[in-house]
Amino acid sequence: MQDLIQKLGIQWNLLIAQAVNFLIVLLVLWLTAYKPIVRVLRERREKIEKGLRDADRAAERLADADDAYTARIREAEKRSVSIIEDVERRSKEREAELAREVKEKERKMVEEAERKVRAVEAEGRDVISREAAALVRNAVAKIAERDPVTIDGALIDQALKEAGKRAI
Repeated sequence: MQDLIQKLGIQWNLLIAQAVNFLIVLLVLWLTAYKPIVRVLRERREKIEKGLRDADRAAERLADADDAYTARIREAEKRSVSIIEDVERRSKEREAELAREVKEKERKMVEEAERKVRAVEAEGRDVISREAAALVRNAVAKIAERDPVTIDGALIDQALKEAGKRAI
């Protein structure tokens, strides 16, 4: 083996010196570069993990807020539907009340019109009765003035015409 080491040109003292130099460089890099880089990477990983946790919490809060918004929208829709139903119910009640009032007014107007018609009819009958009585009175008076022997249909017609002219 020593032959092999000599043929390869390995010198023990240089190999040990290089190993010691490597360990010193490794220690210096460990202290000056590796630890700060690892610390920065760890801090960055923690920030990223914290950001992800915060994003998850924000997503949960957003989902909760969305659920609350949806619940409020549903509640508002229910309230609006109930308000609309209440307004419709009240409008139907008011419509029915107005219809009853209109029917009552119509009934009263019809009754008043019928009463007026009956009054006008009664007054008309009275006027016609008075006029007919006057006509008959005048006709009888005319007939009584004439000679009963000469009374005939033409005379009665003439007397009625004259009595009708006077009554009008």
